[in-house]
Amino acid sequence: MAATAVQIPYADASPAELREAILPEDLESFDEQFQAALDAAAQTRRLDKLEAFLEQWRRIARSANHRGHNHWRQVLARADHTLRTGTCRPARRRKSRWLTSSRPGWAGRCTASSLTTRRASRSPAPCQNPSHASDLRFQ
Repeated sequence: MAATAVQIPYADASPAELREAILPEDLESFDEQFQAALDAAAQTRRLDKLEAFLEQWRRIARSANHRGHNHWRQVLARADHTLRTGTCRPARRRKSRWLTSSRPGWAGRCTASSLTTRRASRSPAPCQNPSHASDLRFQ
């Protein structure tokens, strides 16, 4: 049985392809960082900064195009709100009819405060992947 290779979007994308894939509001930042990575590569004669730049923007392009640019803008807005205020703004979700109407007695059990308490009691493990160190959210 032949194994099928999983195609990862933007895995080998060129800078021009990445530039087309990212949000229009990120183009200026992309261009500045690209030029800085090119300058660093020219000065040091090493491509590690350029490769790190490309990998970072490939992840951003995948995220921005996975569910569309509007969804990615909402994700960025929630992250910005959390960084500015220190509190999470919940994503918009429809209430489940199953919990509220068809299950008597369950309507009040799943409240925002109970979910927050449960989430706060679990502390996520820090990311151990060294390739994520160049990502913006880990700086």
